[in-house]
Amino acid sequence: MSEGPVFGVIAAGRAVETNCTRVSDTEFLFELPQASTINHIVIFLTGAVSLPNEYGASVYARWPQMDGGDGHGDWHFLGALTNNKPSAMFRFGQVNHQSASAGKSMFVSGSASAGSVLLGIQITPVAELQQKFTTKMLTNLFNHMQSHVVPMVNPQAPTQSVEVVPIRVVEEWFNKFQHRLKMNPDFWKYC
Repeated sequence: MSEGPVFGVIAAGRAVETNCTRVSDTEFLFELPQASTINHIVIFLTGAVSLPNEYGASVYARWPQMDGGDGHGDWHFLGALTNNKPSAMFRFGQVNHQSASAGKSMFVSGSASAGSVLLGIQITPVAELQQKFTTKMLTNLFNHMQSHVVPMVNPQAPTQSVEVVPIRVVEEWFNKFQHRLKMNPDFWKYC
């Protein structure tokens, strides 16, 4: 990819940021200070350079450690960009800090000031992006179901209980997914 600002970031209420660190030919880092004040971000292709055909950009976030320690936690997959979907908005409040890509060694040189969030962008084949979305979607379903678990007496061992999820919970999730698909048939591809 040639020189020039490939990506831009807007944190709600802040100016456009196009100054990033190029870690490699396929990896870019943005550092946004005062992570605790960021609720929404928009990441976009600037148009100065197109992504190679059949490639997209995976977007990750890495927050300061929640325990107040000095470093940062693991990378969280947020979504993706492609030439056909050149921008995406992410709501940081919805990100599950427990679903980080533990052990990810990407953006190795990425370190940030205390209190800053790192945004990592990695150029990858579109097929990989689709696989990441499938994992993200299934994790979302699992977390939704897990938040509605109900303990019940085990009918085969009445002194024990089992955890069950009412079918309506899965139906609600599925209906919401269907609605989003109806509103935007491509939302699922790289969100």
